[in-house]
Amino acid sequence: MGSQMEFSFPLATFSPNETETDYDGIELWEPDKHSCNQYVTQNKTSWLHTGYEGIPENLLINFLAWILLLSLFTVLRKKAWNYGRLAWCRSMRVVQLDYPQPPLSPPPCSTRHWLRWTQLFYGQESDTGKMAAEVDSVSSLEFNMQLDRGYFSWIPALFKIKDDQILAKSGRDAVQYLSFQRHITIYLMIVCIISISIVLPINFQGTLEGGKKEFGHTTMANLNPQSRLMWMHVTLAFLFLPLGILFTRRFSKKLDLKEVTTSASRTLMITRVPRRSCHKDTILKHFQEAYPELEVQDVQFAYDIKALIEFDKEREVARNARMYCEAYQKETNRRLDMRPYKCGVICGCCDIFGCPTVDAIEYYGEEEIRLSSEVENEKVKALSRPTGVAFVTFDSIENATSPRSN
Repeated sequence: MGSQMEFSFPLATFSPNETETDYDGIELWEPDKHSCNQYVTQNKTSWLHTGYEGIPENLLINFLAWILLLSLFTVLRKKAWNYGRLAWCRSMRVVQLDYPQPPLSPPPCSTRHWLRWTQLFYGQESDTGKMAAEVDSVSSLEFNMQLDRGYFSWIPALFKIKDDQILAKSGRDAVQYLSFQRHITIYLMIVCIISISIVLPINFQGTLEGGKKEFGHTTMANLNPQSRLMWMHVTLAFLFLPLGILFTRRFSKKLDLKEVTTSASRTLMITRVPRRSCHKDTILKHFQEAYPELEVQDVQFAYDIKALIEFDKEREVARNARMYCEAYQKETNRRLDMRPYKCGVICGCCDIFGCPTVDAIEYYGEEEIRLSSEVENEKVKALSRPTGVAFVTFDSIENATSPRSN
């Protein structure tokens, strides 16, 4: 029990071209490294350049795929642009009717959306808020028409368009997003130029990783750890960080952040108003009795216009389709025919079953007239469907505070 037990393990030794037998008769074998390297070399797929382990081929394939996708996007975008001109032509006509002179600064998207339904609902009751649906300035439309005439004309347009035009067309969020992408692109371009012009030649100075046409020869592992050139990597790594902070700081300075205003308004929103009380005279009488010292300037109600919005969308579709058919007739001197039935586009034998074709311009014109009548009828119906929300405007902020506190 007091004696020590000794354990011994057989250690295997390897040699390139021979085998060795273990105690248990197990043969340990290692393949020839030279032969294995020859095998891998013979199976390398390289048809453009034999060096750098296929990286040139990879870059070329990615570049060709990028060109292919870019060309496909250009063709599809041009096709969509031909249809999109309809809405622009419609916007141009509306702008010319509503604005004899181009507006200096078109309203933001949210305001245009609100004015659209205000005009739709109160169009015949008041002429003060006469604005078109999603109106753009004439100058913006002419600029877009001028820059987008060919298949690849949108590429130089990317460098000519200004932030003010993006703001008028797509809003403040689009300007901030594109500005952020612009800063990132410039930052990565600077990093790429420094890496190719400074870092890559430095890595080529080493001799630790393979030949000059191998990928390892381009990396930092090719340098001697004791070389002073390693400090260049450290210096550039520390410089890239403040450079990124500088770009981020420059981007943040351009952000137009508006503080949330906490100022009070002269208008109060009153909810849960009974439908029988959703009348202007009733609300005015109530405030005259409850607050005789206050002056109410205006009372407005919210109505259920969900069905009205749907009818208006269908009318817009019919109008755009009619405009497209008229433009097609003007270009080709031919009138389009259509089958206004389900699956009428793909069913060419519908004539046999009593589903003949009709003139597209006449059909969409009749649909536009019918839907316009539906819109007017729905406007009348919507006035009888208040949502129980009233907006009461007083003559001053101080007078609006008293009912709110009660």
